[in-house]
Amino acid sequence: MACAGLEGFFNGVQKPGVALKAIIAALVCNVVGNYLLIFGKFGLPAMGVQGAAIATLLGWALRVGILAIVFLSKEFHENYRTRDTWRFDASKLRGLVNVGGPTGIQWMLDIGAWFLFFAVIMQKFGTATLAASNIGMQYMHIAFMPAIGVGIALCTLVGHAIGEGKPEIARQKTRGALLVCVTYMGFIGLIFLAIPGFLVSFISTDTAVIEAGVGVLLWAALFQVSDALCIIYINALRGAGDTRWPAIVVVILCWTVFLSGGYMMATQMPHWKHHGPWMMCTLYITILGILFWRRFEGGAWRRINLFKNKVLPENDHPMAESNAEALAETAGAMP
Repeated sequence: MACAGLEGFFNGVQKPGVALKAIIAALVCNVVGNYLLIFGKFGLPAMGVQGAAIATLLGWALRVGILAIVFLSKEFHENYRTRDTWRFDASKLRGLVNVGGPTGIQWMLDIGAWFLFFAVIMQKFGTATLAASNIGMQYMHIAFMPAIGVGIALCTLVGHAIGEGKPEIARQKTRGALLVCVTYMGFIGLIFLAIPGFLVSFISTDTAVIEAGVGVLLWAALFQVSDALCIIYINALRGAGDTRWPAIVVVILCWTVFLSGGYMMATQMPHWKHHGPWMMCTLYITILGILFWRRFEGGAWRRINLFKNKVLPENDHPMAESNAEALAETAGAMP
């Protein structure tokens, strides 16, 4: 949790390289610790799984330690008063919860739905189909994880543009990020379409797994562009403070179209096999992408004012006169 908060700060001040270096250091620590403590190298005891656990803990401790040291460093203290703003402030916390709470609930329920999709729905079609679905999900990570990185960056850039009173800059940044992600994820989708059997056989040689995996990747190929729309537009909306509407839409569609629809297909139309649930997944992501696109282009986010409490002097903050009415409770939580 400390890492999540500190990394959020560094992303917010457009210094994501700090978080990246901390993660790399933690991974190196974890790998070396595993080698030393699992197998008992260089005179250390061979601890097996317990050694792996200790190595993981050491990696996390190193990660949060690096982040904290940089956070409290002279440079960041001079620019953001990082050593002076540690005291509890109910109003700032309330502002953060109001904006970030919906996203947190959305993530929890979304992950829960995917867990049930695999553990309950895919389980009905046997071990081979479950394995194929997991293989498909690993390949999907290659598609959407870089896009999520772009989305996080976009969220920060949109937030800065809104703070400067330049909503058109926010729109331009969003369209640029969308072009990048649609191009990349569309290309990955074409690969899924072109060589699905080869991709699955690279991980499993089981004929049944390969056959089911081809179907999974073909459905995944169909929603790659829609998934790019979802990732970019939801992060753009978050950057503008529009978090409640997207969260409500995701939760409703996730648990009706995706999960309930997928379960219905699995139980009422079992002859469709795993294609039925994955078809509902494709429908869910497609609808979601369209709704997020309409929400952003509709401009509702332009009417959200996060800056309610006090006015900043114009020379203290790069906020345009048209939007310089005040500093939000949530913005107050950022140094």
